[in-house]
Amino acid sequence: MESGIETYKDGYIKSDLVLSIGMLVSNHIEYIEKCMEGLKPLLENTKSELIILDTVGPENSDGSIDVCRKYTDKIYRFEWINDFAAARNELIKHSRGEWFMYQDDDEWFDDVTEFIEFFNGPDVHKYNSGFYFTKDYTSDGFSSMGQAGRMIRRRPDTQMEGRVHETFNEANVPGKQFSCFTHHQGYMYKSEEEHRNKIKRNLTILNEEIEQLGLDPFRGAQKIQELMNLEETFEEGYRLSVEYADLFVNQGYAALSTVQWIIAAQARYFHLIKDGEGTIKQVGIIREKYGLTHYTMLVLDVVETESIVKYTDVSKHIDLIERDTKQYLDIVEHFRLHPDEELSETQLDYPRYRTAAKYNAMLTYAAQVANIKKKYEKALSYWEKVDWDKIDCPLDYKDELVRTYQNLEDYTPLKEYYLRFMNPEVFEKGNEKYLPKDLREKMHCFTEPEEEPAGLDTEARIQYFDSLPIDRFIQAVKALARESENCFEDEFLCALLEAYSTNEGVEYNYLLYTMAEHEIKRAAKNGVSGASLSGIIEEYIFAERHFYELLYTPEALSGKLINWLPVECKYNDLLYRFVSLGKKNLKMVLEAAKLRPDMAKALSAYLETCR
Repeated sequence: MESGIETYKDGYIKSDLVLSIGMLVSNHIEYIEKCMEGLKPLLENTKSELIILDTVGPENSDGSIDVCRKYTDKIYRFEWINDFAAARNELIKHSRGEWFMYQDDDEWFDDVTEFIEFFNGPDVHKYNSGFYFTKDYTSDGFSSMGQAGRMIRRRPDTQMEGRVHETFNEANVPGKQFSCFTHHQGYMYKSEEEHRNKIKRNLTILNEEIEQLGLDPFRGAQKIQELMNLEETFEEGYRLSVEYADLFVNQGYAALSTVQWIIAAQARYFHLIKDGEGTIKQVGIIREKYGLTHYTMLVLDVVETESIVKYTDVSKHIDLIERDTKQYLDIVEHFRLHPDEELSETQLDYPRYRTAAKYNAMLTYAAQVANIKKKYEKALSYWEKVDWDKIDCPLDYKDELVRTYQNLEDYTPLKEYYLRFMNPEVFEKGNEKYLPKDLREKMHCFTEPEEEPAGLDTEARIQYFDSLPIDRFIQAVKALARESENCFEDEFLCALLEAYSTNEGVEYNYLLYTMAEHEIKRAAKNGVSGASLSGIIEEYIFAERHFYELLYTPEALSGKLINWLPVECKYNDLLYRFVSLGKKNLKMVLEAAKLRPDMAKALSAYLETCR
């Protein structure tokens, strides 16, 4: 930084620019446009600049630098020397902003509104550093959230340290936590060899640094993290986590966040190798042996709970899950009230344990344990905090959630649950037989008939079927269809269908699609051509759709709420949209077939007629 730079009284740089964004650019042509476009609103709506460091040179560039020129003219050449801190410091040298923020060229933001508001707002000098999240994607199709401390209010001597996994030379407090995140593709390797080479490169640099500058908690934690990225070095990472933790604790660094991360890594090793009992044992040792920060306790709570659920006989460890989930939720609440403490304790990938997904998962574990212990009011308090929009597959929890509602003295929560996606007309007086069985029984609103008497004539049988609640009606029709040699020639089924044809309501549509489904499967089994099946399949699709439309709301059938309905609803929705949209998206039929394997043969034959 040139001498004579103007500063505020507190020693921070004063400038006409509020922000400098620095980026090292190599060869990520597949991401660079997204990266630039993600930053564009920030550049256009704040007093800021974008500085690019070309680390490969024009002769080796894949065109990324040409893309960058559309967004900035501040592009400089840097000869790569295997030192990330040196490269970032070159960016800082060219910066004029009061704040410095860096981003990589293989990541991008969807939304930077929060940054724009901050850098244009009154708090820009209240905080001295900033943290946001990175959503790291991996080659195996998974992703995890990490925290990025990549924003700092600059002093004249602001620099970065560390040839790899670089960090700022001071932790400028207080820090501002942003909720936005960047998509990061840096762990999407084209091959396992590329993955290994990157880890070996990082380990080589770290070992050289340790040899030259000595072992400290940050370098130790980074080395362990790299070792725990490869299966064959998991054990070495664990060995060093025990060795380094004891070393740094004895040196007086027990409360340091990097040392706490090293301590937690001991338990994470057993989770990595899928040894649930080993995880439990190691967490017990850690709790006994070390003083732990709130964040480390939170991490251990998640690691132990997930190991129990995935790799042990859960029934043996219910008390542990109850303890861990309660402590986790208590700590989350503590951090909500003390955000600065959370920022001071976070380290490396700790934030992956504080995502909405983890919070939801721990709530669901706590609720299920409360159900097991028959603490249904407590279970309800957990379910009520779950953000269901963040749950990938709500059906995984549906039975346990309903179990909670079923065991409450008050039926109102159960009724409200069904009202979320059921047609309100189902709840009107006279329609009680269409309510789910558990709610009918809890509300004492419908008297069910006994089993069907023998010897009834056709008209009396129809009246009996009409008296049945919907779940028993469905069971009875399924039984008749199974016993029939041809549903559309079965005398009673046809009479029943005729009786309901006057209003074409719930029973009519259920009868029609069930009879059609039975005959479609029979025909497919006997090798009937797809052309022959086409008409009846589409009649079946629309009858099933009409059945669901009478029971559920349009919002439930067309939005996220469909995940709460029986899997057959999602199956039918795919087929219904396939036909309604002109039978062009053949993948919809294949997806539907996966949901209903028993219909796969028939749908395969039908698909041939749609190509």
